Amino acid sequence: MLPGTVIFMRGFSPVDIVAQIKSRRVSVLVSVPKILDVLREYVARALPEGFGAETAKKRRWWMRWWHYRRIHRLFGLKFWSFVVGAAPLEPELESFWNELGFVVVQGYGLTETAPIVSLNHPFGTKKGSVGKAIPGVEVKIAPDGEILVRGENVTTGYFNAADETARAFVDGWFHTGDIGEIAPDGQLFIRGRKKEMIVTPEGLNVFPEDVERVLNHVPGVRDSAVVGVSNGGEERVHAVLVVDPGTDPDAVVRQANAQLEDHQKVRRALIWPEPELPRTEGTRKLKRAAIREWVRTGAAPRAPKAGDDALASLVAKYSGRSDVSAATTLEELGLSSLERVELMVALEDTFQTRIDESAFSDARDLGQLRELVSRATVSAAPPAEPVDFPAWTRTRPARLIRRASLPTWILPLARVFAWLRVEGLEHLRDLEAPVIFAANHQSFMDGPVIMAALPARSTNAAPGSERASSTTWPCCSSTRFRCRSVKRARGRRCATSASCSARRRRSSFFLKVIVRRPARSTRSGPASA
Repeated sequence: MLPGTVIFMRGFSPVDIVAQIKSRRVSVLVSVPKILDVLREYVARALPEGFGAETAKKRRWWMRWWHYRRIHRLFGLKFWSFVVGAAPLEPELESFWNELGFVVVQGYGLTETAPIVSLNHPFGTKKGSVGKAIPGVEVKIAPDGEILVRGENVTTGYFNAADETARAFVDGWFHTGDIGEIAPDGQLFIRGRKKEMIVTPEGLNVFPEDVERVLNHVPGVRDSAVVGVSNGGEERVHAVLVVDPGTDPDAVVRQANAQLEDHQKVRRALIWPEPELPRTEGTRKLKRAAIREWVRTGAAPRAPKAGDDALASLVAKYSGRSDVSAATTLEELGLSSLERVELMVALEDTFQTRIDESAFSDARDLGQLRELVSRATVSAAPPAEPVDFPAWTRTRPARLIRRASLPTWILPLARVFAWLRVEGLEHLRDLEAPVIFAANHQSFMDGPVIMAALPARSTNAAPGSERASSTTWPCCSSTRFRCRSVKRARGRRCATSASCSARRRRSSFFLKVIVRRPARSTRSGPASA
């Protein structure tokens, strides 16, 4: 065993989880899949455009780590892995974190096995697998596909439950109730629960999770549950859907069935009238028995009324109640701890604010919750990463190299590749330092061209981070230009600019640098130029 420290979180806020991981230099997060899903929604706001491209998926893990290093800085560079268990992990969720360069380690266990049966090796994970059996534990697959476990970590039976013990423990093997497969290399794959497996009249097995995965990818479907309902002694595949308004369930079934095998095809689809399907607390597993009973009897629960109040609508969605008013207490809504976190995250995302988790827990009714949201002013977006300016660029050797290189060969070389014509230098006479010059386009030539166009003076260049992603540019630029990349805000332009226009002339560029008169200049901040 490796020495280490275990840190327990009191809440489930993604902001607090990420902050604790970074501040306490956590290496591994052990959680249920729902926490990974909540964190995915949080970090997705900081992802660059084009995330999910096929080119990124084909890169090696260390290349993906470098490509998404801004996300890794968000968690802290010491954090590298998620260990997931207690509930099935969606393949898309695993792929999401793998693509970012994180290691996702799945494991399998039960309370009766105290609690681990198998675990992936962190440096040899296999997608979709829960790993190989740990030392001292035997695993085999029964003829009906059920996973059987034997080992010293397995309990000998249930307390004061002789009948249940006799059914679950046969010939020294514990019948887990899970259906799975063992690959030739010993990797264990979980396919579903035995009691939830649907057996068609043709004798073929249908695992609800496989059908739900296809249904959940159909546009307009927010969630789905697949259950088997007997009709005339034959079990058929039924789907219960939570859809967006105006979505045609028949169209959803047609689109899903086009991707399913014949024995998996959905025979009937019903619309669940509540905002969410019933799930267990903590692990967020579907309550299939309740859903199956609802399909069989047709007893529909109350549907929440659609309202214009965004806050009330969100509370109604996550509580499943229609009678939500300003006097409704959060306690009587019966929200689980994870449901409260989901509600808080949804409020932060809807109102673009940051809600304090302790204040959210103290809110007693909808009125106090509304007041809390109105008072919150801090953005819930991931914090901006600080610009780390290396100290060695300010050392005497670096200054000497920079002072010698700029006039002798760097700026003359820039004038060779770009013929300059400068207009508006008279506007610089009355400027007070510091002043930032930002080109109105992005090019590797921006820094040297602007510096060559300006009168000789103390200058620092800051290229846009979109143009400083190579490994050689930051090192060279820090020494020769004393520059550091600055990320441009999406949809915004810097107020301070040196307008550059260029046209091709043989192998060189002809650039016209126009220095505009500043609209406003102060010593406390950057000025337009």
